[in-house]
Parts: sequence; structure tokens; C-alpha cells
Amino acid sequence: MLEAGNPARGELLWVGFASAYALGDHTSAVKWGEQVGGWVPPERRIEFPFKMAQAYLKIGDPKNAGEQLLASVGASPRADFFRDPAVVKLTFRVYDALESAGYKADAVNFLRFYVGSLPSTASDVKRAYEDSLTVRGVRDRLETGFEYWRSANYQDAMRFFEDLLLTGDLSIEQQVVARQILAAGYYAFGRRTEAEDVFREIYRLRPNFDLRSEIARVRKLYGLTIYNPETQSFFGALKTGV
Repeated sequence: MLEAGNPARGELLWVGFASAYALGDHTSAVKWGEQVGGWVPPERRIEFPFKMAQAYLKIGDPKNAGEQLLASVGASPRADFFRDPAVVKLTFRVYDALESAGYKADAVNFLRFYVGSLPSTASDVKRAYEDSLTVRGVRDRLETGFEYWRSANYQDAMRFFEDLLLTGDLSIEQQVVARQILAAGYYAFGRRTEAEDVFREIYRLRPNFDLRSEIARVRKLYGLTIYNPETQSFFGALKTGV
């Protein structure tokens, strides 16, 4: 029957795949799944790539797992599919697995392509992914400086961010966060004119920058405490020119 080339072929291959998957035999599930190909039963065209992605991930193949998730987008599921916490979690598991395997660029490209392929009906999900990509990009470039700051190694933190800002290839979010820490460091060492100059540039980069909400945002997203009451008062006054 598998050689017959009729709709029963897809059903039989699906049974083989689904049975191996249910038993946790992910190697066999992948072997069955690779035979399914274009024979996927119509009612399984969304479920199949999602489960194949998990199976590939279980056998240590994040690249093919990513390809399967991209295929799930191509199956045109409803927006609720992309909002499913299990789907969201799986995309980031693939991202992390690619990164851990040394494929950092592939990890970023996978997630960007996935997000770019989301339907307009899932615009809220798309925005959430874009925010997450932004945060991951900031952590990737600035984490060393964050660690210096958290450990109160302020001089090394200042040197790190000074050098980083000279590269000129940072995103706006990366520059805004880096400038806040550098400005706070300058202030702590009495270099107030430099602190003011570095901080004022933030308003050019992000005209709607609001210090009060930024303090909470940076703490939540990056686990950083940059300001104390004195520095909050000093930098908060810069917007009004005081």
C-alpha cells in the first residue's frame, strides 16, 4: 500500500510517524516523517511540521527543526496557533538550540524569518517577537558591560561602553541602554558635564524617551538598576533643560 501512490499512503505514513512520536522514539519519528513529505493528510498539515520540529529538536538537529517551524507558517494556520504558548516556547527552544550549537547567525535569521512570515492576523504576536528580538540583541552586545555594572566594577563598565559606542554599529535600543549606564558612571565619578552630554544624546535617538518608565523597563528586561534618587533627579531634569 505504501507503494501504491494513493491517499492511503499518506495515512499510513502518518500512523507510523504519530506512533513513533507518541512512544517518544524521536529518531524513528523523524525517519517516518521524512517519508511523509507531500503525502501529509490535509487535516494534519499544521500539526505535522510542529511535531516534526519537536522530534528534530529531540535528536539534536535544530536546523531542521527551524525549517519545520517555518513550514508550519506556510500551512497558513489561524492566528490562535501562533499565540499558543507551546508554539511560542518551541520557537525559542529552536533559537536557543541553534545558538548553543554555535549557529548564532542562523538562530537570529531563523527567528527573524519566522516573525517576518507571520500573517497580519497575528500582528500582536509579531510585535511581541520583535520586542524579544530587540532584547536578545541588546543582551548579546551589552551583556559584558551589564556584568561589570552589576558587580559594581564601574570603571570597567565605563570603558566597555565607551569603546562600544565608538563602533557606530549599534541599534537605537543598544545605544540608549549603553548611554544610560555610561552617563550614570560618569556622574558617579564626578564627570557631570560628560554625563550630561552622553545622556542628552538619548533624546535625539528616542525623542519620546521617558526616564520614569525607562527605569522600570530596564530593570524588567535586563535586570539592571542604573539610577538612585540623586541620579534620577539629575538626569530627569535634563529633558526640561534645568
